[in-house]
Amino acid sequence: MIKLTVLYHHRADPDAFARNDEDVHAPLVGTLPLEGFHWGRVLSLADGSPAPYFWSAGLFFADAASMAAVLGTEQGQAVSADVTNFAPDGPALLLVSEST
Repeated sequence: MIKLTVLYHHRADPDAFARNDEDVHAPLVGTLPLEGFHWGRVLSLADGSPAPYFWSAGLFFADAASMAAVLGTEQGQAVSADVTNFAPDGPALLLVSEST
């Protein structure tokens, strides 16, 4: 399984960002055929110190080919394009090979 981890930088208005993500962006992501999806506010680093990111999302795909196929669709492109509406500086993206 492949997880696309999306990490958003701190925002001037974090509550507005959270509302937009929950009301607009997450529903768009929810239209994609994913293996799983989660999002939420980053509380801190594990040691309790401030985290360099404010918001995190994880999109799960069966494998890299599935991820490329989903993100290459019209829906996938719309989800990607929407990010610039509320995070013009762009998020950090990590690809993680998940195992159980």
